Amino acid sequence: MKVLFVGLGSIGTRHLKNLYTIAKEEGIELEVDALRSSNRILPEETEVLIRHQYYSLAACGLVRKAANVACPMRWCGTYMELKKALKDQKVYSARLICSSYLPEWRPNADYRKVYSANKAMGGGVSIDLIHEWDYLIDLFGEPNESYNFNGTYSHLEIDSDDLSVYIARYPDKLAEIHLDYFGRTYRRTAEFFVKEGTITADFGAGTLTLADGTVKDCTEEVNERYLREMRYFLRFQRGEEKNINPPAAALRALTIALGKQVAQ
Repeated sequence: MKVLFVGLGSIGTRHLKNLYTIAKEEGIELEVDALRSSNRILPEETEVLIRHQYYSLAACGLVRKAANVACPMRWCGTYMELKKALKDQKVYSARLICSSYLPEWRPNADYRKVYSANKAMGGGVSIDLIHEWDYLIDLFGEPNESYNFNGTYSHLEIDSDDLSVYIARYPDKLAEIHLDYFGRTYRRTAEFFVKEGTITADFGAGTLTLADGTVKDCTEEVNERYLREMRYFLRFQRGEEKNINPPAAALRALTIALGKQVAQ
C-alpha cells in the first residue's frame, strides 16, 4: 500500500506509527512518503518510517482525491456508547460544550505564535473545535437553521475568535454549542434531554451517565480511538466499509461551523 502523509506534526506522527502497527498485524506492506511544509529534522524513529520526503505538491506526482475525512472523536469509547444510548431515544434538546485554556494546549510553545491564535493561519475556536459540529451532525443530521455569534472576548493575546456560540433548529429539537479557548478547567461534555431525564457524555472523564442515573465507565488510552479510526480507514480503502464522512459532508459541517447561516 502506498501512503502519502501531509504534515508530520504530533497527530500526523501518531497516525504514522499507528498505521505501521496495524499494517504489521494485518500483513500489509507499506511505502510511505511525506509532504512537508518545513525542513525540520524528524526524530530518528519517525524518519526511518518514511521512504521519501517532499516539499511541494508537484514533486509528489499524482495524489488520489480524498474519499474520506477523519474525525477521531467519533471513535472514542464514550462517543460510541453515547450513540448506542441515543439510538431509541426522542431527544428534546442538546447542549454541547468544549472549554479549555489555550496557553496550556502546548506547554513548550508560546500560545500567541501557534496557528490557533492567528486568524490568518486558520485559527479560532470555530474551526479548531469543529468536532462538536461533526458529531452533532453525525447524530442528528444537518439542522434546518443555525446561527452563530463569535469573537475575541478574553484576556488572551490572540486575534482569532476565542468564543463561539451556536444555536441550531431541527424539526423536533434545538441544539446549543459553546466553544471557548479561555476556560481554566477543561470541559468537553454533551447533554441530551429526553423524557426520562438527561443523558450526559463527559469526554474528559470518559463517562456516560444515562437518564436513570447509571454511570458507564468508558475510560481508555487516548490512542485507542486513533487505532480504531486507522483500522476503519484501511477497511474502507479495501472496500469493506462505507464512507461515513465524505468530503462534501465534512465541507458542509465546516460551513456551518464557520457561522454561515443555514436555512433549508
